[in-house]
Amino acid sequence: MANGSDILLIIVAILFPPGHIHAFWLIYRKMKAEEQYGYGGYQYLGNGEFVANGGLPPVAPNYGSTGR
Repeated sequence: MANGSDILLIIVAILFPPGHIHAFWLIYRKMKAEEQYGYGGYQYLGNGEFVANGGLPPVAPNYGSTGR
């Protein structure tokens, strides 16, 4: 017979797969970087780590096809 903790672990694994938890963590870290450094004022290093661009102004989004 299954223990209550086994059933709870199965339910948690179904509702929150590890990939979703990791994705939400990365989104959270990106939001914190935007709050701290401003839009485009940071660089992603990997593993959820962000650093400032080194004093460069934030990059405006490019809506055209020229890249300017």
